Amino acid sequence: MSGKRFSETGKRVGEDGMSTIALKEACEWHDALMDAEFKGRKDNESAARFRLSKKIGVPESYLYRLTYKRRDMRDVAGEAYRRLRQGYEAMCTRVETAAARMEREAQEIEEANAIGKGPAPMVAGMDAASRRAAE
Repeated sequence: MSGKRFSETGKRVGEDGMSTIALKEACEWHDALMDAEFKGRKDNESAARFRLSKKIGVPESYLYRLTYKRRDMRDVAGEAYRRLRQGYEAMCTRVETAAARMEREAQEIEEANAIGKGPAPMVAGMDAASRRAAE
C-alpha cells in the first residue's frame, strides 16, 4: 500500500491533484486542436474529430469523451495525454514558423518601400513651371 494513501474520511489522497491538472491540460489541447482542424461552415464536428484522430493517433471515441464527458472523467490516459501534447506543440510550431515567415516578408516589403521613398526627383515639367513663376 505504499502508493495508495487514504485520508481520515477514507478518500484516496495523492495523485488526484496531478491527474486533474493533466486532464485540464489535455482538454485545453484538445479544444485548440479541434478548433484548428475545423475547416469552416460546411464542416461538421465529427469529420474534424476523425481528421484529428488520424493526425495525432488518439481514438475518436477518446476525443469524443474529452468533448462531451470531461466532467465525468477523473484523469486522462497517458498515451492520449502525450499525443495531444505533441499535436499541440506541432501546431504551435507551425503557427510560429508561419508568423516568422510573414514577419520576414513584411520586413522585406518595408525595406523595398523605404528604398523607393527617398526625396522625390525634380520632374522637368515641374522645374520649368517653377522657373516661369520666378520670372
